[in-house]
Amino acid sequence: MKWLVVLAIISIVVLALAMRVRRADRRTPDGVEGFRRHMDALSSDSRRDVIDRVRGTDDDPKNGKG
Repeated sequence: MKWLVVLAIISIVVLALAMRVRRADRRTPDGVEGFRRHMDALSSDSRRDVIDRVRGTDDDPKNGKG
């Protein structure tokens, strides 16, 4: 009877660890990686529009970069 309790506790611990590892794999990518994934999900026309907008803000004198 005791071995069933021990087996149940071990099973719960293993299941909890597996869920934690799986959740860690699903984290949302940050920064550049997230932007790249977002861009890959867009159509080529949408990508072109976004790239043009980003390039436009880089050249904008109000932005202080151009």
